[in-house]
Amino acid sequence: MTQYWFARRRAEDIGKPAFKGRFYPIVWQGWAVVGVFLGAMALGVLLLFESARLGADLVMSLIPFIMLTAFGVGTLMLATVSKGDPNRTVAQYRAGDVERGREHG
Repeated sequence: MTQYWFARRRAEDIGKPAFKGRFYPIVWQGWAVVGVFLGAMALGVLLLFESARLGADLVMSLIPFIMLTAFGVGTLMLATVSKGDPNRTVAQYRAGDVERGREHG
């Protein structure tokens, strides 16, 4: 049995490849992945501003920002592709039609 962390946001997205549809977290692990994404982005921005404040070269200031952004985006994409339910929507999970985060089978 697979535990899903994300579900489709809209019914129109069902049947589309995982990277072409909108996903929404349905369990705390999904929200944790979103938190990692946002945390990486925020840390990258803070490092960018701090290095600019200290007078560092722009290119050298952008490197940590780009690396943290790539890490955050990559983590979010990998989690949605590997832990996203491609056949059900968030509304189905909220209505109780599907056991929360679990695939029937």
